[in-house]
Amino acid sequence: MAVAKQAAGLRDDLSKALASKEYGQAAEVVRQIMVLDGLDLAVLKASGVGKVVSRASKAPDADLVKAATTALVSLKRLARRESDSSTKRMRDLSLAAAAASPRAAAGAVKSPPPSSSPAASPTAASADSAASADAGAHTPMAPASAARIAVDALPADRQRMVRILSGPITKHVPSGTADEVQQAAARLEASLFTSTKGASVRPAGLPTYGDQIRSFVLNMGRNPKLVLGVFEDTIDLDRLAVADPSELATSEFKEQAAKEKQAAAEEVQLDWQRKHGKDQLKAAGLKPVSGQFKCPRCKGSNTDYYEKQTRSADEPMTVFNECLDCGKRWRF
Repeated sequence: MAVAKQAAGLRDDLSKALASKEYGQAAEVVRQIMVLDGLDLAVLKASGVGKVVSRASKAPDADLVKAATTALVSLKRLARRESDSSTKRMRDLSLAAAAASPRAAAGAVKSPPPSSSPAASPTAASADSAASADAGAHTPMAPASAARIAVDALPADRQRMVRILSGPITKHVPSGTADEVQQAAARLEASLFTSTKGASVRPAGLPTYGDQIRSFVLNMGRNPKLVLGVFEDTIDLDRLAVADPSELATSEFKEQAAKEKQAAAEEVQLDWQRKHGKDQLKAAGLKPVSGQFKCPRCKGSNTDYYEKQTRSADEPMTVFNECLDCGKRWRF
């Protein structure tokens, strides 16, 4: 099989690159494995390429580890998906055989029709009341008017990306059928492909097709609201495809990022004040105030300090000092 030979060749290339510690070349081989056309569970088992990719994920190179980890996730999903598909096929065959047997046909004829009388059984009444109680809960609904995308007609690499995007959607929308999840992922993939023109290399500052796929998989895994909007098609996917990655984050993450940004800005202001405060006082005709402690390095008195409780409550507070001239820091 041609695909198996290609996979085996890439496996050998990856092993050689790891042995010679050429991690840049190894990362490129890993990416070639992921876009290999016709890669399936049989090829994975025959070539043993997954084991070598697993070794690559433990290398001391950040780029290689990132590429290999992404590849492992995709390979595991591919194996799981084919295993589930095989199980479903066997179950369908068993159900079809059971439905075709004379006993099943006789049972179908003898089974009474559902009762249409006004008097409902206690069990039915309990079910109705439970359904009424859950009516207020939001159940994800796939859009009825969305145009269908023929996923099977897409190139193999784009089909793989649709499967990758289906992962976080399935995680956060368990009530969706396989077809609904696939269509939601296909709509998102189409928008990402259009916005990046499917390019793997773009000018600096512009994300590639693969970059956008990885960004959405990461953020959708953490943001159920984003997944719900993609599944129900209530979000403008064309606008979302060109949005900044920070817009895909959860509100909690955005708040934390805003706090860290504010803290960094205040730190910059404090550093500027410490550096230029003395010059500002001189320009205003004021005499700089000497600090309480003398710097042990430059012997200057332009120092600042603060106290903090670092030990038990019955111990005195620790004094943290900083020289505003030479930057020396000490404590006692």
